[in-house]
Amino acid sequence: VLFRSNAEIDAKSIAVAVGAGLSTGGVALAVTGAGANSLNSITGDTKAFLSTSTLTSAGGSPAVNDVDLTLNATNASDIDATIVGIAVAVGGSAGTVGAAASVPIGAAITENRIGLASDRNEVKAYIDNSTVTISGDLEVHANLLSGINAGVGAGAMGVAIATGAAGAGLAASGSGVGATNQVFAAVEANLTGGSGRTVSAKDIDLKATDLTDIDADAGAAALSVVFGGSGLGSGGVTIEIGRAHV
Repeated sequence: VLFRSNAEIDAKSIAVAVGAGLSTGGVALAVTGAGANSLNSITGDTKAFLSTSTLTSAGGSPAVNDVDLTLNATNASDIDATIVGIAVAVGGSAGTVGAAASVPIGAAITENRIGLASDRNEVKAYIDNSTVTISGDLEVHANLLSGINAGVGAGAMGVAIATGAAGAGLAASGSGVGATNQVFAAVEANLTGGSGRTVSAKDIDLKATDLTDIDADAGAAALSVVFGGSGLGSGGVTIEIGRAHV
């Protein structure tokens, strides 16, 4: 008895914003913002089981050929997410007393969950309240092979150009990324009896395996550049937040 879940999500979210402000004598202002967000979730149980049954090899009743018995439940759910937010702003003033300013903001956020904290994905292989008598091998395996692969990046570049002798330039940029990756699951392989119930086999292999894998990369970059003018100012801020839970 084989039951396998291969649910898969492949998500890509990309946002790009480009803005420019130009002035020949006044104030040039360029403000841009780009944000990308992705929410991905896989829920559901995977079970292979024998319940309230009687199973015997040849010679018993009911009769079954002399073969091995395997109960295998495998959950191989997978989430691949790529999230990118990029903002570029250019402000330019050619006036003698003109001013130029650029303010770009880039952000990228992803939340990926396999199972929920309040409702874990169950991966179970079991024999419950049953009689099993076979001359071969009995295998009861539960396997969690879930994985999350998330890449999150955000960038912001601000350029201010003031060519006037008394001009002023200001460039301020900011970028931020956030990544939350969580796997909530219960993996069990068991034999539970009942009144007068027995399990007999040449060899019994009972195994529960959890090979959950989370691979997350997050990066944020901010660049501010000012050219010319008598009053210059530039600044950049980056924020990175990552959280993983198994």
